[in-house]
Amino acid sequence: MTFDPCSFLYEVAQTDNARTVIREVEGRRVVVVQSVEGANHVLRSNPGNYRKELWPFRQVMGASRLTEDGDNWAQREAVTQPYLAKFDPARLAIKSKEHADLLAARLLEPETAGRLEQFAIDVTTIRVLSDTLLDGRLADEAEDFASDLHVMLDYAASYAFSGRDSNTHIDRQTTRNLARIRQRMLHRLTQVRQDLPAGDIVLHALDAADRDGPDGFVFEHELMQLFSAGADTSAAALGWCCQALAENQSTQDNVRAEVSALQATQLSDPAVISRLPWLNGLVDETLRLYPPIPMLGRLAKAPDVVDQFNIEPETLVFVSLIGVHRNHLLWPDPDAFCARRHGLDGARTARAMPFSTGPRICGGSRFAIIELKVILASLVRQLHFVPSELDPGEFQWRISMRRKLGHPVNVLPLD
Repeated sequence: MTFDPCSFLYEVAQTDNARTVIREVEGRRVVVVQSVEGANHVLRSNPGNYRKELWPFRQVMGASRLTEDGDNWAQREAVTQPYLAKFDPARLAIKSKEHADLLAARLLEPETAGRLEQFAIDVTTIRVLSDTLLDGRLADEAEDFASDLHVMLDYAASYAFSGRDSNTHIDRQTTRNLARIRQRMLHRLTQVRQDLPAGDIVLHALDAADRDGPDGFVFEHELMQLFSAGADTSAAALGWCCQALAENQSTQDNVRAEVSALQATQLSDPAVISRLPWLNGLVDETLRLYPPIPMLGRLAKAPDVVDQFNIEPETLVFVSLIGVHRNHLLWPDPDAFCARRHGLDGARTARAMPFSTGPRICGGSRFAIIELKVILASLVRQLHFVPSELDPGEFQWRISMRRKLGHPVNVLPLD
């Protein structure tokens, strides 16, 4: 993929701050929405006029709640959301704490050379999701699962801005390799269906919908979506939070003081963790500056007007969460990290939307926030994050936003 959407969106946020603009991307006219009003119009007021533009992910990973629109999305949302909303927060917090402790030990192993290893974070969030929602299934295969998932997401992302009718060159060897990986992934997910545990309402719901539910509903495709839209984005957010800690030592000190005052059992109590002001500020400010999903791509179905721009059918629209979150009209000194702006000094002046908004808001946002805060609380009690001289390279976009060469962060044991 030659086009770097993350760098592009950060650049537009600088050159045209708070303004919706028209740009050309890979030969296509794109409306880049950076105002809250425009974002709310596309995502909340008139979402039916804008379909998701994720066709490469649909081709690679199958149709799922992540990729579908209209009735196809509504049917999948009706099956999956009631069960995602009923997850056990106490179990999630316990599993997040358990795997955070393992992650802390991993980050201090000699072979990591003191680096923040993003892949170890990726494996951690896969295991947390597996243990919490899938009765531990796939947890033992988390490393292989993460590697294969990354290949599939990277491949889909490489065609994301080409357009459905483009003549983009497709390398045959890469395609053959992708086919093998996809078959391996589907085999893993099919094995999950064997002897489903009686108490696992998520797996039973997906299995029943596959057998008797809407046409085109496939158990394995929905599970793949669960990991790509859930575990992968949570891992990306954790990486950015660790970078924010390294770059803002006073915030790290304040977060550490909060969590160090807790008893051991309170570290896995979501009610306690959710009431820590500095931890909340760290997470909220990191998600503002570095939203794991930096943009929401939509394709207009019918004529519309967004921020005084006439939108014609088939116009590609980027709702830039980077641009919305760095809008100087909402956030004073918008490029600066300031955990205090999220309620520490009184009322908030604005709220970010890292999980989108409207009917297509992320169904797993509550799960993700609890997981993030519990893992970070445990890590900060055990580790010290400091800046490194690593060149992080370009941004890497695969729905979630990452650094191609990793975050410039070193990890030290806490004295």
